[in-house]
Order: sequence, then C-alpha cells, then structure tokens
Amino acid sequence: MSDSPADIRLLAECINNLISVQALPAIWTGTDPPRLVATMLETLVEMLQLRFAYSRVNSADVGDIEAVRVIFPKREPPRSGARSANGNRSSGAPRFGSFGTRWVPGR
Repeated sequence: MSDSPADIRLLAECINNLISVQALPAIWTGTDPPRLVATMLETLVEMLQLRFAYSRVNSADVGDIEAVRVIFPKREPPRSGARSANGNRSSGAPRFGSFGTRWVPGR
C-alpha cells in the first residue's frame, strides 16, 4: 500500500466504517427487533454502497423478520413532453430508496 492521498482517504473511511458498526449495539438498546434489522440494512447499504440488502431472521422469541432495503438510481428529468418506454408521460421525479419490513410474530 502506498501513502497516496487516495489510499489514506480509503483507509480512514474503512476505520470510520468499523467504528460505526461497533456503535450499532449501543444504538439498538431497547429497540424492537424489526427496527434493529432495518437499521442494520440501512447501514450496510450505505457503508458498502450496495443497491440492495435483504435480511431474514428466524427467531423463536419474536417470530420471523424479513426486510429489504433498496436504492434506486436517480434519473435525470426528462425533456419537456418526453415519454417513457411504455409511452406514458414521465413525471421525471427521481426515485430514491425504499424500505420494507415484514414481521411475523412467533406462534
């Protein structure tokens, strides 16, 4: 590894990410299980620059938890009067992330 500014910046980012992951249990204190899973997925998507992350937790104590975090790429606004691939007028609004959690309580 060289001492280039890019390498130093990458190393600093990796260290910051490790510290962030270590802080998560303190943030989760008293948190309900679905929110815990949601926070972990949000952190992983941002930290690892993923397009999506999926989790399924099977627990006898709280039931099954299934969650997904998806990041949609931003779209450029269309030109005036432009139509989408299906022929409809497009709003041009950028699509950001979506999040869904499904918690199935234990039986």
